[in-house]
Amino acid sequence: MKLLRITVIATAVAAGALPLSAQADSGSATGSGTISATADLSFRVVIPRYIFLRVGAAAATVTRLDYNPTLTEIENSTSVLATGGDTGGGAEVTLQIRGNAGALTLAASNLANLVSGTDNIPSSTLTGVSFSGGVVAPPAFGSSAAIAAATNGTVNQNGTWRFTWANPAGTTYPAGTYDGTVMYTLATP
Repeated sequence: MKLLRITVIATAVAAGALPLSAQADSGSATGSGTISATADLSFRVVIPRYIFLRVGAAAATVTRLDYNPTLTEIENSTSVLATGGDTGGGAEVTLQIRGNAGALTLAASNLANLVSGTDNIPSSTLTGVSFSGGVVAPPAFGSSAAIAAATNGTVNQNGTWRFTWANPAGTTYPAGTYDGTVMYTLATP
């Protein structure tokens, strides 16, 4: 009988030690007339911090802008618009920036030159502007730009960028295909 009594007491103590979060909320009522019982149920939605950056086509490939100046444009040092953009217009690339982590920073890697063998064209001859929608202009190569968040801490910028090759006067470049890539990085401060 003593062993049974000790087992019952040990079981009651163990049940009382269970964490309250493992127990359901409940209510009960007794009496005559209208009675009610209540039980609470809590909900929680956890939204992770996130940022999203798209420059160019949505596919996994890198969008390339091509500049193919005509002989007349080269002789007259006329600025040249690109082909190869992803918006259907040729010269523009899509820009999408989204996030819920407050203000953001958009940085462009340093692109010193476009290179063809041992020849090069300075990247400073390329300029980009915010072309339509949005207010975020492309940062200069090797620099960054701050992107302010809305009052609720989110960022949602959509638009297009347009890049132009200056084709500087008085400069003749050797024939060749000149390549260079810039990496844009979106980050929380």
